[in-house]
Amino acid sequence: MTQTHQHPPHGEGGHHQAHDDDQAEILDLDAEVLAEHIAFITAWLPLRAAPRRIVDLGCGTGAGTFALLERFPEAHVTAVDTSAGHLQHLREKACARGVVERVRTVQADLDAADWPDLGTPDLVGPRPRCTTWPIPTAP
Repeated sequence: MTQTHQHPPHGEGGHHQAHDDDQAEILDLDAEVLAEHIAFITAWLPLRAAPRRIVDLGCGTGAGTFALLERFPEAHVTAVDTSAGHLQHLREKACARGVVERVRTVQADLDAADWPDLGTPDLVGPRPRCTTWPIPTAP
């Protein structure tokens, strides 16, 4: 599995690490509750051919990533998130599920002007729920 970091990781054991751990637990609980919904969304995707290269933006701890890997067994997913802790959690789950060779994690801030090279995906993962995107403010 390839890992790309676009900015330095947050300090170990500090406030960010505790926040990542708490948020990871919540995301994992959401994944359990929303598993059927996420599977429905991935089954519904109106595609002409099965994608081989997928990018999952804002992947969190991997609920969408694993649903996409299950739906498309020949695909490889590039999972992108700002949180190093979430990506580590995703890698551990990928290893436990035996799909680590099909997952590449990329730590990146997608609000930044310079995005990392994510290749040329056939599909950008659907977001049934997004909890961390900023809400635009009125001018």
